[in-house]
Amino acid sequence: MMLSAAGHKVRTALTGQDAIAIAETFEPELAIVDIQLPDTTGFALARKLRSTVRRPLHIIGITGSTQPNLPLAGVFDEHAYKPVTATQLYQMISVAQERLDEAV
Repeated sequence: MMLSAAGHKVRTALTGQDAIAIAETFEPELAIVDIQLPDTTGFALARKLRSTVRRPLHIIGITGSTQPNLPLAGVFDEHAYKPVTATQLYQMISVAQERLDEAV
């Protein structure tokens, strides 16, 4: 809701399957992905999104896990631990926009 209010075009998916279906038509530039989804992992979803979306895509992984060796950096462009503040989210979105602007 706060992202829409800030002028971003937002689509929401509660499952990995729904996220892929949305990505096939919406073609996002940014995906914010929870690591633990009801039907898949955020890792698998991130890989599938990268192979589905035909434009540069920045993926932010969000996790509540405290596992020290969780391989977030290899799959996600950025990551954050829950709870994520609005300030953190906007900073990550700003970084994503800068990288996407450079890629174009």
